[in-house]
Amino acid sequence: MPLLTRLYDPEDFGLMAVFTGLVLMITPVLTLRYVLALPLPRRDGTAMNLMALSLLLLLALGGVMSLLLWAFGAPLLRLMSMEALAPWWWLIVLACLGGAVYDLLSYWATRRRAYKVIARTSVTQQLLGNLVKLWLGAVAFGAGGLLIGQVVATSGGSMTLARTFWGEFRQARRHVRLYRIRQLARRYVSFPAYRVPSQFLLIFAQQFPLIGMAYLYEPSVAGQFSLALTTLALPLGLIGSSMGQALFAEACSLGMTNRDRIYIMAKQVQIRLFLVSLLPAFILFMLGPELFSLFFGSEWRQAGTFAAILAVVTVFQFTSAPIIQLLNIFLDQSTFLLISIARALAIVVLFWAFQYLEQDAYGLIFGYSLIMTSFYIVVSLVVMFKIKYAKF
Repeated sequence: MPLLTRLYDPEDFGLMAVFTGLVLMITPVLTLRYVLALPLPRRDGTAMNLMALSLLLLLALGGVMSLLLWAFGAPLLRLMSMEALAPWWWLIVLACLGGAVYDLLSYWATRRRAYKVIARTSVTQQLLGNLVKLWLGAVAFGAGGLLIGQVVATSGGSMTLARTFWGEFRQARRHVRLYRIRQLARRYVSFPAYRVPSQFLLIFAQQFPLIGMAYLYEPSVAGQFSLALTTLALPLGLIGSSMGQALFAEACSLGMTNRDRIYIMAKQVQIRLFLVSLLPAFILFMLGPELFSLFFGSEWRQAGTFAAILAVVTVFQFTSAPIIQLLNIFLDQSTFLLISIARALAIVVLFWAFQYLEQDAYGLIFGYSLIMTSFYIVVSLVVMFKIKYAKF
């Protein structure tokens, strides 16, 4: 990343942030989130039918998405103030399809509790994606270099996962039956009914601040904010995501009847992640502008100030992110939807208020930090209460 910030300017990072946000909003819809149910069945045959269902949905909805972007990409993107992405519509298609395939395979790996494979492919994705960005940046490819690298970072590692479990797929495919696919689609209908809108709202709430910053302030400010978020998201994406999948897999192996053990395990994970994150967050809070200037260049000092303001948020996001997937075990998708609605509303109201207050970007990010810190604390409390006491 210190090399990337010297090859690309803040406007390029702003475009990549918008591209990434759009891809993250579309990708979960392509499988209607049935992939989340893959670790739940006891039998591999049942799980394989769920995988077949997800693949069929991916082919059908992915085809519709591709045709829409090919035929109406420019006007559709203009409706979302993303017209700058119109020439790159084909990259949006590749990123969404590749990300959905990786998502599908990684949840099968979660089912197998193959944590080393998941962690290795996560690191490989980021490494390959950044190498592509560096190479294309070195040949002055422009913002497209960041976008192509992001496609690699989204879908890289899929071949490794496919090779690892190919033997299992060949053995389990004999259990695939159309009537079983229909039965499972009805049994796990809460996933598309609640998790698709929940996931959309979740990604919307994550990406809206970037879009809002670009709307309220200069594109360079959005680029600075994007780098701050990207840097803070790296440990969340690598460590927090892997920890969350591991916790989810272990809890699935225990099942609904062992909620006391799941509660204790979730509590231990949160405490450890909280303690691990305190020192880095404190250093970032005290030295954010200086560290960003040193590693990324003096023109990125503002991003360091933004990151320092957001340091407290990362501590509580780090602790709450892994446990929210535990609601899937109890098929409690409505709570996830309510959480997503609350977050999206809070962020939209914040940006709407600041549009009329005409405050600077620092005040807006301070308000965002306060809201998100409160949000993640409440999420942890709600999920832990649900695990301990709620009836499913």
